[in-house]
Amino acid sequence: YQSTTSNSSLCLFNFSNSFINEKPFLSSMITRGADSYFKCFQLPDGSVLNSLFYDISGAERFNAFNKQFYGKADAIILVYDISNRRSFEAIQDYYYEEIKDLCKKDIPVILLGNHSDREEKRQVGQEEGMKLALSFNYKFMETSCLKNENVNEAFATLIELWYCEYQKKQSF
Repeated sequence: YQSTTSNSSLCLFNFSNSFINEKPFLSSMITRGADSYFKCFQLPDGSVLNSLFYDISGAERFNAFNKQFYGKADAIILVYDISNRRSFEAIQDYYYEEIKDLCKKDIPVILLGNHSDREEKRQVGQEEGMKLALSFNYKFMETSCLKNENVNEAFATLIELWYCEYQKKQSF
């Protein structure tokens, strides 16, 4: 499977908030291995969470390398391209099992359909994404870096989900 979801653009847009001539600057580069990004988030209790995000490649040739990140992850965003059915099928056929087998129990996961601006090329319906997320007990969202839709919200939601899990663990 060759990754084509452009989740690098998603990360770059969220973490740099880069604009050129008041339009989002979108990278067409493909992640090779892993890139990392740092961002601070304000938590509901007023404290600040310093977060480190890894953008790991979905390309098959990086699978062995990527597996080392799963065991250390505190939360995950799984990204597929709504205009590429194979990227969605990879979530169903591969990534769910990877997360289940290699990650901590009850890790927050968001299933993210990227490129919602490509409606005319859509190969995966929003309902199909929601159904898969529900079957895996994941949160579901769709984003568009091009239109700046739900990008910041996706990362904020991931932090909220993580914080809820963190609070549960602290109460024990």
